[in-house]
Amino acid sequence: MVRISPLIRWPNLLCHYNNLLHGECVHASYLRDGRRMFQQQAVFNTAENHILVFTMTGNTTLTDTDNQHFQALLASFCFNA
Repeated sequence: MVRISPLIRWPNLLCHYNNLLHGECVHASYLRDGRRMFQQQAVFNTAENHILVFTMTGNTTLTDTDNQHFQALLASFCFNA
C-alpha cells in the first residue's frame, strides 16, 4: 500500500534548444512497504501532447544539493534530434 503526503508544486522550465518548455515540479513523500520515500518530479508537456517526466527518488529527505543536481540535469537536457 502506498500513502502519499500532500504534494508541493511549483512552475519549472526545461531548456529546449533556444526555447523554453514550461512545466511543473512536484515534491512528495509516501510510505512504501512501511518505509518513507521522498520524490521530486519535473513534468513537461512537449509537442503533440507527449509527456516528459524526470524523477529523483530517495529513502532520505532530498537535500538542497539534490535539488541543485536535479535543476542542473533539467538545464542540461536537449532532445536528440
